[in-house]
Amino acid sequence: MRKITFFLVFALIGMSLCSCQKAVFDDEEEGLGDGVKLQFHITQFEQVPFDVADATRGTDIRKICPHLNFAVYQSGERVKQINQTSSEGNFGSFNLSLKPGQYQLVVLAHSSEENPTMTDPCKVAFTNKGKVTDTFGYGDTITVTNDSAYHIKLKRLVAMVRLQTTDTVTREAKLVRFYYTGGSSTLDAMKSVGCVNSKQVASFDLTSDMVGKPATFDIYTFPKADNKGLNLQVTTHDSKNNVLVQENISNVPIQRNMITLYKGRLFNRNADSKGDFNVDLNSDDEWTTDEHPF
Repeated sequence: MRKITFFLVFALIGMSLCSCQKAVFDDEEEGLGDGVKLQFHITQFEQVPFDVADATRGTDIRKICPHLNFAVYQSGERVKQINQTSSEGNFGSFNLSLKPGQYQLVVLAHSSEENPTMTDPCKVAFTNKGKVTDTFGYGDTITVTNDSAYHIKLKRLVAMVRLQTTDTVTREAKLVRFYYTGGSSTLDAMKSVGCVNSKQVASFDLTSDMVGKPATFDIYTFPKADNKGLNLQVTTHDSKNNVLVQENISNVPIQRNMITLYKGRLFNRNADSKGDFNVDLNSDDEWTTDEHPF
């Protein structure tokens, strides 16, 4: 299994939050105040990202997940949230002070245009421009007693469906739209599963430089605990938003940290004909394939 190790302040071991050590703070460090002083460092991501199959340990994770969200809750109520972008010098490192006690900790890394709504650790919602992207995260309960430093390993939380066309983009096609149900755009971060029956939409503009070439489209979702796959509708549209082609795919198999790959014709066929799509289910570490014609 290939992993990306992300060192931020000093050499840290790539373990989950169970890795804890005595923290060293500057007595005059700003913003910490009274209470137990804590340091949190993102030290490792679970695997090579979906779209960088040949990435190495030197891959800059900032380019893949440029947004980090860090939130602390007590008895389900949020007491602190810190949002970071990859342009910040302290990206991946969080310092704060808390009163002794038990807390819930949620950390997310993603490339969504907007930060998710994080008022409830069991219902972290990506909405509007904040659609679900390749997302890594961590959620657990910690007991705060003494000044400590925590080293956090994030795991991938999403499944991906990738559609690769075996034909080429036509001049009249201007947009591809995916409408899908069966997954979730809302995350129970404490259980690492989707928790809402979402109706998700993803649209992709087709530019002039794409004409005459095959195309690839990726969509993401949080698999639910009762995962039964996705029902997917794919449509191509012209400049007036008229539907040129519609493809309905039922029971799309999905799994956390896996790619479900469909290949077939999408543009160069009649609206009533089948696209002859096939599906491959791929993992990131071992590219095993389970093909299902339909």
